[in-house]
Amino acid sequence: MSEGDALPLLWHVRVRTTELDELMRAPGSGIRRMNLLPLVLVPAENPRALDPPAGSQVSPCARAVDLDVARAIDRFLFECDAFRATAPGGNDWVATPAFPHRAAESEEITIDSADLPLVARGYPACLSVCAQLPADVKLEETSPIAVATFEASKRMPVVSGSGSITQLPWVIPVATADGEGRGRHDASAVARTAALTGFITAFLLQVQAAMESEHTGARRGVPLLLMGRVDSDPIEGDVAQRRPFSMMPFGFGIDEDACRRAARAARGHRFTLTVGPSVPLVTELLSRVAGDVTFARIARTLEALTWRDALGIAGYELPDDAVFDGTMADSDTLASLYEVAMDTRLRYEIDSVRRRLAATVRPPRVG
Repeated sequence: MSEGDALPLLWHVRVRTTELDELMRAPGSGIRRMNLLPLVLVPAENPRALDPPAGSQVSPCARAVDLDVARAIDRFLFECDAFRATAPGGNDWVATPAFPHRAAESEEITIDSADLPLVARGYPACLSVCAQLPADVKLEETSPIAVATFEASKRMPVVSGSGSITQLPWVIPVATADGEGRGRHDASAVARTAALTGFITAFLLQVQAAMESEHTGARRGVPLLLMGRVDSDPIEGDVAQRRPFSMMPFGFGIDEDACRRAARAARGHRFTLTVGPSVPLVTELLSRVAGDVTFARIARTLEALTWRDALGIAGYELPDDAVFDGTMADSDTLASLYEVAMDTRLRYEIDSVRRRLAATVRPPRVG
């Protein structure tokens, strides 16, 4: 968007209606919706611009950067949806039944993918928003960035070091440079927090896979982490995926026997024990190390996590059974899990101003 372009108006669509669909289909209307965000772009000169259809309201857009960041988040969420679709063996471009991973020297895949189970390709682990906004900008909850980060926060934790964005209640703040919320923290702090958020997610995905294995008897890999970063700085070069994993290998970081015991105990109490990387659980575990977001602190937090604690965060009470007071982590392989998760994560680096996307792997066509 050039400096001379008029900003489009936005409709925040709360209810999709026939009226809205007809407006978007009208020849020459220029009205179009984003891929996944509940935002519709309306040319400023359109006569309906200030008269949105029922179920919509005008969303303020005062700066081009607001719209650019929202578009970047929309694109990342769209990519995540493609990866969450199921495929044979998880990632069908490197499908292999061998774990922990295909040998680096192997260039051929000789497996019939029809024999592999259907699993998710990837799991949205974190979105970091590092876009630089003007100092002391106050974001309304109906602004494009607020709407975009809110929609993203339903699917994954959203972290930011940009002062104005950190004021949004659904964003996990990384302390800003000036300590008063007006500046912008060093990008490395945001990146570290995002990486450790991914580590927590990887751990909980391992626990979830272990519980499913106890129920189904199948041992298989774990979805790859999908990590997005929206910035306003130029992206240098391409992001390269370093190792051709089919998915995260099963069993790293967890005490598999403890997971099986807990699953069997739950079945004896006539319920199914489910622990996975929900946004509230990941956010709560990250908050427990606020101010000292390091691998060591996160590892200690995971080592101390019990079934009762994890389910309590979700608002559930477990029966009075000692097995649920046990832990689920394997301290000997937690560091290996972190290395594997970081080596195999699928990263999306989006330069919101220049609209440039660099990614480790693009999803295959779906449908």
